[in-house]
Amino acid sequence: MKKIGSYILAVCFMFAIMSVYISEVSAADKYAGIPNGKWVIGFANDMTGNAWRQQHVAAFKEEAEQMIKAGLISKYYIANVDGAPAAISGITDFVAKGVDGICSTATGPAFNSIFQEALDDGIVVSTLNSAGIEITPDTKMVLVNNENDELMRAPMEYLAYKMGYKGKIIHLYGLEGGWDGGEVRKATVREVAAKYDMEIVAGAPCTWLNAKAYESLTSLLSAHGDSYGGPNVMV
Repeated sequence: MKKIGSYILAVCFMFAIMSVYISEVSAADKYAGIPNGKWVIGFANDMTGNAWRQQHVAAFKEEAEQMIKAGLISKYYIANVDGAPAAISGITDFVAKGVDGICSTATGPAFNSIFQEALDDGIVVSTLNSAGIEITPDTKMVLVNNENDELMRAPMEYLAYKMGYKGKIIHLYGLEGGWDGGEVRKATVREVAAKYDMEIVAGAPCTWLNAKAYESLTSLLSAHGDSYGGPNVMV
């Protein structure tokens, strides 16, 4: 029963941190069906450098404090760090502390071992990617994600249309390597480019930061703007 309750809580937490703007509802309505307990939850955020990840952490803290007041959890831990090694270290600490549930923003195969260790200890894991773990009906793992490649494909199709299906593409993306979602999105860019015979002339990782994207784009256009096709460039 205890693990069932922590399973529900982990799902609640992940949906809470995926949406910063939480509607005002009573605690009774918001947490209906969740058994009171002394649950302990850990949240591992693996990137600190941009505003929306800061919002995730703030949303988790807000939700956790509300759940403490509602008598649903007793405490929570946060590992707000950068990169897979630091996030894995934080999750390892959660496991050692004996938490009931772990929420993680991490993706990629590097997290396979620590996620499996947590599951073997009966800890519910809620994350964005299974990290290669086979999901069965008995696996206490909740995956919260969406098909972001479709969100990328639609604006690319529109931009290609506005450009008359001619021109060149500069792809500014999030992280370099080791990230499953990033590779899917790169594949989406290549797919649309090939569809209309539009060349991808450059790409740069920008760590999900607007300032970094601006810096990278400015540098690329300053050095190679004419060869990229002048104004007829999709970014």
